[in-house]
Amino acid sequence: VTRSKKWGVALLPLPATFDVYQSDHTSLRKRRRHAMKDGYSHAIVSPLAHVDEIVAINRSVPARQGHPMAEHYLDRDTVAKNAESITEMHGIFDREGQLRAYSVVRPIGDVAVISQILGHGDHLERGIMYLLMGEIVQTAIERRDSLGSSRWLMYDTFWGATKGLAFFKERAGFAPYTVDW
Repeated sequence: VTRSKKWGVALLPLPATFDVYQSDHTSLRKRRRHAMKDGYSHAIVSPLAHVDEIVAINRSVPARQGHPMAEHYLDRDTVAKNAESITEMHGIFDREGQLRAYSVVRPIGDVAVISQILGHGDHLERGIMYLLMGEIVQTAIERRDSLGSSRWLMYDTFWGATKGLAFFKERAGFAPYTVDW
């Protein structure tokens, strides 16, 4: 009945600089800084090198957005097979070098699409998702400036999102748009 990804699409127009982004999103900036002070760091890595950690993150919370985790996120062999087709992912690592959050972002023309974004349940309260989102935005801005790639970041839609996820999207600067693809 309704076209997929047309109404309520969560989009963020990439600002001129990362400093502008941070100044416009003080809550994200503060939580990002808190995570960094706690020893968390960002790197772009191959998911194949972190399959067991990805599975641990996926299994750390039995339900996400009010739904049980899909089996393909929980089965190590399936995660490994899916990782073969992904060249890079954003990762947030703790002081010991363990992956605690990850995201796959796929550039598609003018839009970089966040296709997966998950954090370990035991570390969510430490701001790791704000750090992850900040680093995704910073990387997207850098790539836009150096490669002329995506000018927008997309994080699914606001439709169907829990209040908590919608709140996070708003704090990160996403707004609902109607899109004619």
